[in-house]
This record gives sequence, C-alpha cells and structure tokens, in this order.
Amino acid sequence: IAFAPDGKTFATAGEDSIRLWDVATRIELRSFQQPDDQIRGNYPVAFSSNGKTLAAGAGKTIRLWNLETDGKPLVIENAHGREVVSIAFTPDAKTLITSGFHLERIEPGLRHAVGQIRYWDAITGKQLRELQSEDSQLGYCSLALSKNGTILACMDNDSIRIWDAKSGKLIRTIAEHQNFFWPSTHGLAISPDGKTLAVRARDGAARLFDVATGKSLLEKSESHSDVVLSVQYSPDGKTIATGSADGTVRLWNPSTGKQVRLLLPEKRWVRSVLFTPDGKTLIAGCEAWDSNSSRYYGAVSMFNVQTGRKLREIDLPSRGMAAALSADGKLLAAASGFGVDDPDDPSVCIIHILDVATGKKLAQLRGHTLDVVQMAFSLDGKHLVSVSRDKTVRRWNVADGKQQKSFAISSNSSSTFSPDGEYVFTGSRVRLENGKYSGKLHKWDLASGKQGLVVEIPGSVPRSMAMSPNGRIVASYLLPLSDLDRSFEGSITLWESATGRELIKFQLTDGRVTSLAFSPDGNTLVTGMDRGTALTWDVTAANKKLTR
Repeated sequence: IAFAPDGKTFATAGEDSIRLWDVATRIELRSFQQPDDQIRGNYPVAFSSNGKTLAAGAGKTIRLWNLETDGKPLVIENAHGREVVSIAFTPDAKTLITSGFHLERIEPGLRHAVGQIRYWDAITGKQLRELQSEDSQLGYCSLALSKNGTILACMDNDSIRIWDAKSGKLIRTIAEHQNFFWPSTHGLAISPDGKTLAVRARDGAARLFDVATGKSLLEKSESHSDVVLSVQYSPDGKTIATGSADGTVRLWNPSTGKQVRLLLPEKRWVRSVLFTPDGKTLIAGCEAWDSNSSRYYGAVSMFNVQTGRKLREIDLPSRGMAAALSADGKLLAAASGFGVDDPDDPSVCIIHILDVATGKKLAQLRGHTLDVVQMAFSLDGKHLVSVSRDKTVRRWNVADGKQQKSFAISSNSSSTFSPDGEYVFTGSRVRLENGKYSGKLHKWDLASGKQGLVVEIPGSVPRSMAMSPNGRIVASYLLPLSDLDRSFEGSITLWESATGRELIKFQLTDGRVTSLAFSPDGNTLVTGMDRGTALTWDVTAANKKLTR
C-alpha cells in the first residue's frame, strides 16, 4: 500500500492488479493488471514525489505507469534475480531505487538469499547503479529512503546498512544477531526529519534506532526474537523455561509473566530445555551451523538456575535434536544427528548417555536412521525408549547401550510418553481412499509394541504433544491440513488418554504452537509459539471432565 503525495489517493498491490482508491469516498478509481506468471510474495508499490508516476514490483519485474495517460507501463524485466521487495522514488522523481534478492548456491542442494540494491532511471528504465558492501546482505533485502533523499537504509536478516543515497557510500552498519530482523516490503521506515529509523524485528516488535549513531532508542523487550522451540516447567511450578531459535533461554515467573533471568547458551536453536529434579540446574540442548567447517554441530549447556552461571558444556558430534533426564536427574540422554535424508548433514543418528554431575559420556546408542524426536527413561533409569522420524520406537539397555526391542509405527508427526513409561502417543497424517488426508492419534504399548487406542482427527494433524503428570490427559497442537493460506492457526486439544474422549479445545487466532508442557499440578498448560512468545492455558476444566 502507498499514499499519493497529496494524500487524496492511495494504491494497493495484490496478486493480480494494482488499484487506485479515493481516500475520502473509498471508491476505486482505476486499476492496472499484473501478469499471473510472477513469483509471489512481496508486492511493493510507490508514488513518485510529484504524483505523476506509480511504480510496482511483482516477482522479478518492475512496472512504472504514467498516471496522466492511459498508456502501457514501462517494464523493467529481471530487475532482481529472484524478487523485488521494496521500491522508493528519489525526491526529484527521476530515479527509482529498489531492493530485492537473488538465490546463491553455496553447495549442492543448498542455496541462500543474497540482497540486492539497485538504482534505475525512472524515465528509460535503464539501470544506473548497484550498491554493494564488502560482506553480502543475507536474506531478503528491504529499504527506506529519507524524505530529503539523502539517507538510504537497507535491512537484511542480521543487519541494517545506512548509505549516503547520493554518493552510494556505506555510512554505518547496525548489526544484530542472526535472523533478528524481518526484511519485508514495509519492514522499516525513516522519520520525516531523517533522524530515527523504525524497524520491524522478527518477534513482531518495533525497534527504533538513531540514524546518526546506530544506537537503539528502545530497550529490547523481554521476549524471544525468533520461534520458541521448547518449554518446560520447573519441578515446583514456580518457573517456566523457554528455549528459542534466537539462541537464548529465558526463565519466567508464570504468575506475573515477567522474565526472571536470561541465559545465553551461545549456540543457535535451543531445541530442548530440562530442569533437574531439584530445580537447581537447567539443561539446554542446542544446535548450530558452523560456516567455517560448513557443518552442523550440537552442544548440551548446563546452567545454575539461581545465578544464571554456565556450569558445563558438552559438545555433540552433530546437531542436537532431543534430550531426556532420568527420574533421579543423574543421567541425561542427548540425541544428535538429523539422519541420512539430510543433504547438509549425513551423520549417523546417535543417542549419547551422559553423567549429569561430571559431563562424562557413558554410552552411545546407535540404530535410528533418522533424527530422534522424543525420548524417555524408565522409572529406574535402566532403560531408555526413543521415537524417531524413521518410524520406529526402540527400547535400549542404558548400561551397555544395546537395543532390546524395536517396533514400527505409522508416520510420526509428534509423540509423548506416559509418566510411568508404559505407553507412548504418536501423531500421524494418513492418506484416505478419496485422496484427502486425515490426522490420527495412536497409543502404543511399549512392552508389547502393539497399537491400542486410535483417535481419528479429521482435517488436522497432531504436531506438538505433551502428557499430564498423572498420565490421564494428552494434549496436542492440531495443524489444519487445509494449510494453503496462512489464516488457519489451528487449535490445542486435550483428550482423555484412556478413552480418547475429547475434553477441551482452544482455538488459536494468532500464531502456531511449537512446543507444549504441563505444570506439575496438571492444571496449566504452557505453549511455545512461532511468534517468539509463550502462552499459559488454564486446563482445570479438562481435569474435571475426566472419567471418575
């Protein structure tokens, strides 16, 4: 969307057309057709300063219409390698500045987006200049031009670059951690006086920066800047831990919603967070990409909950995928390796048994061919059960690392174990005879490997799952299978584990669930969200509906 300089007209851009509207009457004045063969994603549109020209981007192409005539647009094909993200006219209306990106191949089967900033003659469509810095701008690239046309700000995933718009000289770089920013068509703006830059971060919050110094003008909010991948209550229920793809672990007071402490594992993607039974130590399982060696690696970090001090870190040979603690808190199982179907990391999947007190590796369990998604120790700590994306459940002897039992399951979208270790629930997506898909919830007896209860879930597939402390309720995030447009956020459903009877359902309207955990008393459910937040839900009503 863009407003004309006189404020009387505005333009909207979509998949098939550009439309002009009267601000006062809200009546459509005219429209311009967009071709239907473009890459879809961003639809930037801008008026020239004199209001005579309208520019729009769609896919790789830029079009400029003379609003004083009904003629054909000036078309700039292949303006950017993959997609046009943002556009802006200089104050004299003679030059159009655009940002976009192309895909760069870094190794077989792996490409990443690299930003582009280009200047164009608004009359002829001829390219005049391309701005480049010593290091590539990774990810989508969006821009904003100051009102006087002297300052150009360009944002990628990790940084904002401030340029002298006339000379093309890079003035400064505002750097943040990986994937902090969210470069999009309207992802940043410069104040009319050119002194302040407003930015949309990946967590959905606004950030303000001083253009002259690059310093942040607002304190960073107490929230994650990327998706929350793991959540866990402390044993006494007084603290919630959240681990995120932003590389941090945060501790929260569930009563007030306030952050208690920020822990920095110094690794990327915190996939699991666990409290020891005494609540004094927090364990974070992490993974990261090492650009120097071009490989993924993992680590287990241990922290003192009271002080936040890092106690120990144990390296894993490949990306860390899942973790589990024994009931006495003495043993930790940490799974690493994504499996043979990962082109970036063909390492073998290994479950490492670690001594929590010393960090010593006691055993390695090998057998799964794809990543392990869930694990649980037996109550006596002598056995471990693991569920993998290779569609198998395996039971291991912890002392010698030998596999004792294995059985196949249907496609595994999520899983959770009962507290007594007697059964596991798994989720699956099943193709029906009519060609459509449906979701199912399966209950498996771990001793026999036989399937028991099956719950049909029409139209949705279980993703994240959790079991209540008493084992009587299983909770799952249900993702709609009709997921063609992003408007379907899904729901959280709680079932009675013995009968499969639905107890309660919460419909989501803003964001998707990535992880779940029950409070120790089973009356509250915490969900990690893809927006970088965690939500708590009162589930006492579900407990009251249980079969007596």
